[in-house]
Amino acid sequence: MSKNRLAIAFALYTSFCCGQEIKRPQELWVFRSVLDSRARVITVALHEDLYVAYDGNSGGLIKIWKEGVVLDGAVYTTKHGPQPTSLGKAYSKGIVDEPNWFIYKDDKPVETKVQFRGYTWKNNKVIFHYRLTAVNSVSIDIDETPEYTFNTKDNKIGLDRRFMIKDMPAGYTVGLKVYSENMVKKTDFATDGRFVTEARTERFLPSGPVYDLKGTLFFKSNTESKLVTFYDPNAVK
Repeated sequence: MSKNRLAIAFALYTSFCCGQEIKRPQELWVFRSVLDSRARVITVALHEDLYVAYDGNSGGLIKIWKEGVVLDGAVYTTKHGPQPTSLGKAYSKGIVDEPNWFIYKDDKPVETKVQFRGYTWKNNKVIFHYRLTAVNSVSIDIDETPEYTFNTKDNKIGLDRRFMIKDMPAGYTVGLKVYSENMVKKTDFATDGRFVTEARTERFLPSGPVYDLKGTLFFKSNTESKLVTFYDPNAVK
């Protein structure tokens, strides 16, 4: 890693949401580690109320939560044995221990290999890079930018994910498996991509009903796609 990039990695970044400045809750706000006994996890501290974790193997979002990470273990505290753990309840868990990304040929999924190609920074945001390769050697590059957002009307914290699919060959599409929990309204889950619902489940918290949604999000080529999800704040109490 270059000196300039290393300096960026340790900078206390700010960004903007809803017309307001977002302050990252810690200097090293994107980092790889073991997390909750899972190896190769990339944690992103987007806001003091929003942390997200990605699986470096599958390129999938595996957890969204509020209270941060206990950085324990030899790298952080010189103690051997313990490892970093997430704090508090989750707003949502993602697709865990199964494939997330797929290449589709003529609307049918084909065997797809996912390669996580690291991350970069631009305009005070982190960008993840993935490469999908089908069994017929067709490769498609994807960028994803996660960011904190807030619904002032409903007082809800949300996650804004932006995707860019680069130079998708004719006849192919890319699909991302999505699982999102603890939403209240239909408008709590919004995308300008094509979302195909597989399951919608209603549950009841002490504060009232919430629903969980599972499906596949399909993308267009060379056009930014977004997925914005807001969560019931009572889910993490």
